Order: sequence, then structure tokens, then C-alpha cells
Amino acid sequence: MADRQGFKETIERLREAVAATYRGDPGPYIELWSRRDPLSLFGALGPCKTTRPDIERTFRWVASRFGNPYMSTDLEVVEVGQDMAYTVGYEQGHLAIDGKPQPVKIRVTQIFRRESDKWRMVHRHGDFAPTDDRPHPGPPPRPRSQTEQEAMSRITRSRRQGSAEANPKHHPKPTTNIR
Repeated sequence: MADRQGFKETIERLREAVAATYRGDPGPYIELWSRRDPLSLFGALGPCKTTRPDIERTFRWVASRFGNPYMSTDLEVVEVGQDMAYTVGYEQGHLAIDGKPQPVKIRVTQIFRRESDKWRMVHRHGDFAPTDDRPHPGPPPRPRSQTEQEAMSRITRSRRQGSAEANPKHHPKPTTNIR
């Protein structure tokens, strides 16, 4: 149970550190990271890095691009093991990036490793979430004229008949009409 309690404290530090980064101060966030390899960063706004010095430089550069934040960290999944833990969630709200105010929603996966009774981050992957994850049906089809419908039916029948003639066992004749 101590592992989970300790990780709850890490989550609170994470939320505060993310907020500080969006305000332009990446120091608290950098402090959450391990000082031991391997490390990895696949950032939404920056290049992929795998060394602590490169990760620190990247966070300083990224944080310098932010202004006027109104952001939240919303975790959908938090899993804690004996020596490893991970979070999956979103950092979302409004933020100026390079002076341009915009809504932001970043999907974030973070992995932590237990080191000397502290949880340290060892991986972060962030990307901009699509505006809507669900597939869209698209616009309704436009009504077809009688001539178009007949032509489409002839083409469809011709294609199906050709397939059925080539291999009747694997391509039975259709039982429905296309409208």
C-alpha cells in the first residue's frame, strides 16, 4: 500500500510540475525525471530525445514557447507496480504557443521507475489528440437520379456476375439489391 500512497504524492507533484511548465518554468518537471538511463521523450512539441541533458534542453525550449495557460492534467489510467508505474491521460485547456492562443489537448503516456524510495519519470510520450476520436459518417449521400441508379445497378451486377462466374464456390450470387 505504501507504493500506491507514494505514487499518489508523485501524481500531485506531477500536476504541479506540469502546471509550472505551462507557465514557462520547467524546473519542477525536470526534477521529476530520473538521472539514470535509459530515458526517453517523444514530445508533442519537440524532438525525440533519450539523454537527460537533451531532455532538459528540450523542456526548457518547449516551456519558453508557452504563455497564458489555462490547462488541466486529467489522468484516465494510473497503474502502480512494485518498481514501475504508468499514467495515461490528457493535458488540456487553452494555451498560447509561440504567442498564438489556442485550445490544446495532448494525449500523454508517462512511465515511472522507483529509485531509492522515490518515483522518477523515465518516459513520456505526448501527441496532439484528434479533435474527435470517433469516426464520422460523413455527409449524407446525395439523391441519385433514376439513370444513375440504373447505371450503378448494372455495374454492380456485372462485377458480381464476373466474380461468381470466375469462382462460383467462393463468390455466391448476391441476395440483396444495392439502392
